[in-house]
Amino acid sequence: MYVLGFGNTTQQDENVVVGIGNEATVGSAYIFGQGITNTKNGTVDIGYGDSGKITVDGQGTLTLRGALDVSNGVGSAGQILMSQGGGLSPVWSDQSSLFANLPANNGLTNSSGTLQLGGSLVQNTSVNQMGYTFGFTGGNVGIGTSTPKNTLEVTSAVAGTSGLRLTNLTSATSSSTSSNKVLTVDANGDLVLAIVPGTQNIVDFSVNANPNTAGTTFSPNLPQNADVIYTSTIDNSMWQWNGSSYVTYVPVNTNWSLRGNAGTTAGTNFLGTTDAQALVFKTNNTQSGYISTTGGNSNLSLGLSALNPATTGTMNTALGTLALTANTTGVNNTAVGTSALAANTTGYSNTAVGYLALSSNTTAVENTATGYGSLKYNTTGSQNSAFGRGAMNQNTSGAQNTSVGTNAL
Repeated sequence: MYVLGFGNTTQQDENVVVGIGNEATVGSAYIFGQGITNTKNGTVDIGYGDSGKITVDGQGTLTLRGALDVSNGVGSAGQILMSQGGGLSPVWSDQSSLFANLPANNGLTNSSGTLQLGGSLVQNTSVNQMGYTFGFTGGNVGIGTSTPKNTLEVTSAVAGTSGLRLTNLTSATSSSTSSNKVLTVDANGDLVLAIVPGTQNIVDFSVNANPNTAGTTFSPNLPQNADVIYTSTIDNSMWQWNGSSYVTYVPVNTNWSLRGNAGTTAGTNFLGTTDAQALVFKTNNTQSGYISTTGGNSNLSLGLSALNPATTGTMNTALGTLALTANTTGVNNTAVGTSALAANTTGYSNTAVGYLALSSNTTAVENTATGYGSLKYNTTGSQNSAFGRGAMNQNTSGAQNTSVGTNAL
């Protein structure tokens, strides 16, 4: 037992008590200070009173009560005490320097103000940049994948979805009068909504041929809109708003417009095919025109249901509604006029010019009928010639006849 000072008490011989008013109630106690009560074996207590003492127990655990005062003061709010290494005293530092000296590839590190992630974040993490830039340089970034194969790869956990959402750019976005928009990139590489070329809304303007002239009226009233094509009702010229004035519109595609095209060159611009396929015209999804290709069947038709589309006959010409509409294998026939040679199936080398001319002919061959209703009821008679309105219109099977004049024969 060793006791030095005033008012100290001890209950064990192996205790050391130095100071004023200290009390050692257990064995192997070491007290240095004032007003300290020791209640744990094998500990060292240093300080002033139990609320301000420092205790080191037998396992080397240091317990600090009260405030820690280091060489540069108690620090500021939010600072942390950080070791300087090399036997130097710890100093109070801002939290931004927390990772400054950690090794790379071990979670978050900070190098000259640049935050680096070398390991994995396994907790929900929110990064608040407080208005500063947050950038990635080098390597790829993966969201939903640990092996991104592009600068940014987003892998959705749900099949059929992209996993990418643009909160302020939705289907409800209304930035213009047109709904024909697609998601694309602009000259800066930013994702934007853009009009599909050739699908701009069309607005007519009148009073003036130039929409920049005062007094021009627009129908509908949608002036100065970059997503609109303005068409003059005076000369059919087309214009577009460029942000400050109307300028001549130059289509960005080679499609034929429903309102007509300007700036075409004969021989360069055309309606047709560039391969060995026939050109077909339809109205209400019914064939109304057919032009054979080189090496094809040499058929030509123009008119609603003119020339049966299923025909295998060749070198036929049908001009007019229902002309040669029933033809199956007939060849070398010419039908001009509504219902001319309408019933012909296998007849060949017939010529019918006029409404209902040879309209009942089915298998007869080498007939010529010119005029409204000429040879109208002929069905099987061949090598007849009729010229005039209703000429030989009662003939059905007679052959090698010639009639000239209105209702002749």
